[in-house]
Amino acid sequence: MSYEFITEVTKGYLHVKVLGKDSLEVSTEYWTRIFELSQKEGHKKVLVEEELEGTLTTLDSYKISSLISELGKKFKLKIAFYDKLPEHNINNTFGETVAITRGVTVKVFPSFIKAEKWLLDS
Repeated sequence: MSYEFITEVTKGYLHVKVLGKDSLEVSTEYWTRIFELSQKEGHKKVLVEEELEGTLTTLDSYKISSLISELGKKFKLKIAFYDKLPEHNINNTFGETVAITRGVTVKVFPSFIKAEKWLLDS
């Protein structure tokens, strides 16, 4: 698995950038790292900025969304998600729907600025 995981705390939230090649394993690992880091450092708001090449299958998207749902409810995070690759929009919207119906506060955005604005509006 090869991907970059860059974090920065800014404006009261954890900003995570993920770059590289997507797979079920990469997505599982980086989402788990996000939740572990949030718990360890006490973050309640997270903005994920993803730029991963490749597209997950619908089943893999569902598995990741289920993981986000499980951990998101457990740690009570507010998650803004921005994918730099618009071709991932269908899978991201599907994942958002799965997580929201399971009680997670998460939203997918077409731009970083919109994601950050939503995240900071409490």
